Amino acid sequence: MHRREKEIKGHHRRSKTKPSNTLIKAHVLSVLFLFCFGPVTENPSFSYVFVSAFSSISVQAHPSHSASNNSSPHKTALVQPTDNCEDGGLPRFRPSTARFMKSRNIFQKREHYNEALLNRIISGRTSQCPLWRKRTKRAAATLGIQRNHRTDKDYRDEQENLYKEILTNRPSVPPPTSTLSATATTSSPISEPIGKAIPKLEIVTFSKRKQKLTQKQHDEAKLEWAAKYTSIHTLRQNFGRNRNKLWGDFDVKTTRKLYHTLLPRALLGLYEVGLWSPKDLAPLAFEARVAAKKYARERCILPGRVAAMVYDGFRSWRQWGQWSASGMSWEQVWDKYESQILEEYMEENTHVDIDELQEEITAQICLRILERSCITNEAVDKMFLEDEFSTSEGKVNKRRRNANRDLLKIKSKLDKDMQDLLEANKAIENASSKNRFPFYLNILGGSFEQNLSIQDLWQISTR
Repeated sequence: MHRREKEIKGHHRRSKTKPSNTLIKAHVLSVLFLFCFGPVTENPSFSYVFVSAFSSISVQAHPSHSASNNSSPHKTALVQPTDNCEDGGLPRFRPSTARFMKSRNIFQKREHYNEALLNRIISGRTSQCPLWRKRTKRAAATLGIQRNHRTDKDYRDEQENLYKEILTNRPSVPPPTSTLSATATTSSPISEPIGKAIPKLEIVTFSKRKQKLTQKQHDEAKLEWAAKYTSIHTLRQNFGRNRNKLWGDFDVKTTRKLYHTLLPRALLGLYEVGLWSPKDLAPLAFEARVAAKKYARERCILPGRVAAMVYDGFRSWRQWGQWSASGMSWEQVWDKYESQILEEYMEENTHVDIDELQEEITAQICLRILERSCITNEAVDKMFLEDEFSTSEGKVNKRRRNANRDLLKIKSKLDKDMQDLLEANKAIENASSKNRFPFYLNILGGSFEQNLSIQDLWQISTR
C-alpha cells in the first residue's frame, strides 16, 4: 500500500516538473532557430508555421493548466490561434504573437524602402513645385526616412568652413620676415623690369583687354580651387587613399610621375589667361605643391619615402641650418626668391630704391614663386625618368600595371578639373562682356575701325 502511494506521488511530481522543462526547451529551440535561420524567416507563411509549431509544443507540454483558474505566467501559451481562416490559408493569430515578432526584429531590421525611392524623395525635396515638396515631405515622414540630403548651399558652407580652416595657416604676401612692407602691395598687373625699353606708343585693342572678375566671383573661384587641391585631406578624397599604409602603393618611378601630375599648372594657366594676379596665385601654388609632395610621398613605397625625407632634411640643414623633412617653408621660399630678384635689379641698375619699387618687386617675387612651383629638380627626374620609354615596352608586372592605371585616373580627373576651371572663368569673362562695342585702335587719340587694312591705316597715319 505504501509502495503504491509513493509511485502515485512520484508520478505527480514528475508531471509537475516535466511540462515546465518542456516549455523551457521550446523557448531555447525557438531562440536557436532564430539565430541560425533568421534570414529564412522573412517569408510570413514560414514564420506562421514556425510560430504555430513551437506554440503547439508549449501547449501540449502543459494541457491541464490552460483550463485552470489559478494559472501562473508559465502556464500561458505563446500563440492562441483563432478559428477563422482566409482563403484556406493558415489561421490568423491574435495580438499575443506581436511579442514573438518583436523579438525577431531585434536581430534583423527590415527596411521598407529601396535606394531608388530614397533618391526620388531627395530630389523631390528640392523641387520647384511647393505641392510636390509637400507631398515628398509627407511621404518621407510616412516611410520614416530621416536621411538628410545635401543642397548646393550645404556644399558651399562646407567648402567655406574648410577654406577658413586652411586660411588660418595661409601664407601672407609678403611674409613678416621680408624687407618689403605689406601695405604697398596691390593686385595690379606686372610691368616690365627695369632696364627693358617700354615703347612710348602702344596699340591696344578691345580684344586684348581682359575682363576682370568681380570680387565675389574671384573669391568663389579661389575658394573652390583652394579647398580642392591645397590640402592633403582633399587630395585623399579626390584621388584615393594609400591601400598599404605601411609599405605603400607606388614605386619610385610612378611616384615621381604622380608628383609631376599634381603640380599646380592650372594656376599658371589662370595667370596666362589674365584673370588672377600673381599675388593671389603664389600662396595657392606654394600650398598646392606642398600638398602634392605630401600626397605623392604618402603613396610611395617605404624605402623611397625614407630616402626623400632624408634628402629634404639634409638640404634644409645645409642651406638654413635646421632639419626639415617637409622642405622649405613659405618664409624661406620668399627670402630665397626675394634675394634673387634684388640681385637681378642690382645688376641692371647701380642704385635701386626699394620703397619706390616695392610693388614691382613683390609682383616679380610672386610670379617667380608661381613659375618655380611647376618646375622640379632635373637631376632627380633624370635619375628616375630617363629610362621611361625603354622600360615601357618590356614586361610589366601586375603591381606596376595597377599603379599606372591609378595614375591615369588621377591625371584624367585632374585635367578635367583644370578644364572645367578654365571654362568657368571664360564663361564669367564672356558674361561680363556681352554688350561689346566695335573694335577700335587707339592711335594718337584717334579711333579707327578694326576692319580697315594695314595699308589704309598707314595711309591715314601718314596724312
